[in-house]
Amino acid sequence: MILDTIVLENFGVYGGRQEATLTPEAGKPIILFGGMNGGGKTTLLDAVQLAFYGPKARLSNRSRLGYRDYLRQSIHRGADPAEGAGITLRFRRLLDGVTRQFELRRYWREGVKGIEETIQVWRDGEPDDIFTEHWDEAIEAYLPSGIAHLFFFDGEQIKDLAEGTHTSEILGTAIHSLLGLDLVDRLESDLKLFERRKKAEGLDPEAAQQLAQ
Repeated sequence: MILDTIVLENFGVYGGRQEATLTPEAGKPIILFGGMNGGGKTTLLDAVQLAFYGPKARLSNRSRLGYRDYLRQSIHRGADPAEGAGITLRFRRLLDGVTRQFELRRYWREGVKGIEETIQVWRDGEPDDIFTEHWDEAIEAYLPSGIAHLFFFDGEQIKDLAEGTHTSEILGTAIHSLLGLDLVDRLESDLKLFERRKKAEGLDPEAAQQLAQ
């Protein structure tokens, strides 16, 4: 896969429409982004992962926020939430032995019922309904989200990978995710959450609030 262009619209620190060319030139295979802290370097990488993986993306500033809450907070502070924000990725990849041009658009806005998200995929300049409807499955089959952090990371992580202090841990986590070996851990977490919710349903509002605290 070769990333050609990324377009950010009112995403994070990027107000308005900002476009960056990512296509490497002949003899210049590296595209370098530099800037001061808070300038948007990590946000740019977050945008790539968010466009590809949506709620499965590993995002630097999401913390414990729910996905919809994160989308709401990621709309540029100077933008109208009703107009929302968006990310467009243009990239190339081999499909059945032929290089195809793709354009992936992920948009969201604050609607009457909360955050409304839209995903659209174009292939070779034409809307592709199959890829649009099944994008989550398509990207997971091509580049699983569990190993995406081995490909999309900022310069601050290169030191950790190079020194090898956390390399085994990073690779171990990636392999577990890729093979689905982390399923039991996820199931345990989900069951604990389900148990707390069921307990809260049988309590009066005051007790439920105390339990939540």
